Formats: sequence, structure tokens, C-alpha cells
Amino acid sequence: MLAGAFVINITILLPAYFLARVRLVEVSNILYALPSEDTKGGNSSTLSLPGEINSKLGVYESNIPKYFVVEVFSSVAGVLPEGIRINSISFSDGTSVQNKTKEMNISGVSLNRQALILFSENLKKTSFAKNVEVPVSNLAREKNLPFSIKITLTD
Repeated sequence: MLAGAFVINITILLPAYFLARVRLVEVSNILYALPSEDTKGGNSSTLSLPGEINSKLGVYESNIPKYFVVEVFSSVAGVLPEGIRINSISFSDGTSVQNKTKEMNISGVSLNRQALILFSENLKKTSFAKNVEVPVSNLAREKNLPFSIKITLTD
């Protein structure tokens, strides 16, 4: 059975090997046929390489998020006081047409009003929060308060 599997694998992989080998030879011939930098009269493309790398790096850095979801979860868990139970956390990355700001919504239940106020104040002190909105309706009850906190994230 092992020998049969070996023969089948060789049969399947051998044509791909030969095709790749032929393509490698073709590419090598094309590269060897190109004139070298010395015959072109200088190596200006080598001197422009750092500028190209810098411009590509700028585009890459502009598309990387400033924070990662795991870090935000960790920060939220770090400032979570006793008496708060989180049911859901949702993110909006600001790419939609209606909403251009990056936002996070946290919903859950607080055992009492003081725990919810402490949680919102702790969220305001985090590095990722630009603005924390706790609707007044969330503070209407004394115990078992359902809440929904909207956090505008820093850019």
C-alpha cells in the first residue's frame, strides 16, 4: 500500500516538476539576455531603490490599524469593574459610506449604577478611546441596568 501511494504521488507530481523546471530555464535565459547595470551606463535604479521602499512603506503603514482587536479586548477586560457583565462587543472600522469614524460598541448588564459609571470613567482613561458615550437612559434603573456604550476610537 505504501509503494502504491509512492507511485501515485510520483505520477501526480512529476509533470508539475518538469513544467516548473522548463519555466525556470526560460526565465533564466531571459534574465541572462538582459544587459547588466554596467553596460547601461550606471546604476541609477539602485540609487532610487531606497526612495521606492520608503514610498511603499508609507502606503503600507497608512493601511495598518493603529491598534489590534486583541489589545482592545485586553484593555476593556483590564478596566472592567466587578458587577459588569459584557454581552457583546462590536467594531466599526470606518470604511462604510455612512460612518467614517472607527467605533466600538459594548453592551451588557450592570448590577448597579455605580459600577456602570466607574466602567465608563475607566474606559475614558484608556489609550484607544477618543470619546465614550453612555446614554442617560442606561442610568434610569437602580439595579440590573442594561447598557450600551459607544466608544469613538482614536485614529
